[in-house]
Amino acid sequence: FILQDSWQGTFQVNAFEPMGQSFTAEDSAVLFGFSFQAMNTGSPNDPLRVRLLEGDGLGGSQLASVTFSLSSSFSGYYDVDFSSVSLTVGQRYTAVVDVPGTSARWGVQLRQGSNPYAGGRAYFSNSLNVDDMRFRVTPTVVATPAPAGMSLMGVGAASVLLGYRLR
Repeated sequence: FILQDSWQGTFQVNAFEPMGQSFTAEDSAVLFGFSFQAMNTGSPNDPLRVRLLEGDGLGGSQLASVTFSLSSSFSGYYDVDFSSVSLTVGQRYTAVVDVPGTSARWGVQLRQGSNPYAGGRAYFSNSLNVDDMRFRVTPTVVATPAPAGMSLMGVGAASVLLGYRLR
């Protein structure tokens, strides 16, 4: 679990897009969450998009992309499920947020002038001196039946069939 919860301000996504945060993978399947805050509540509530890129920076190959909408009163972390991508533990990846439309509504919270998370850094289209976004990376567990569970399911099915035949 990675949590960079320190912040000082909020940057409007549409004005500084693409905006990204690199991180060092600690798990192979993750959820990634930026901390969002409504800034310009008179702007339309357009969807946001978070893309997962290979490497440290905005130029890596895209591994996944998720587009979503937040409720108009939302404030806080919004997690995007990237568990379909198998990350390599110890490698760097970058989560990038943008607005496919033109809305100036949403901002991402960040920490300027210090680097609380040493495993990555923030990126902006205009290379502002910002060290880390407010973000979290949560491991996910890909559900696979355990061998013992499969055996029990087989025993249960056999019992049902045997019971049916005995009638």
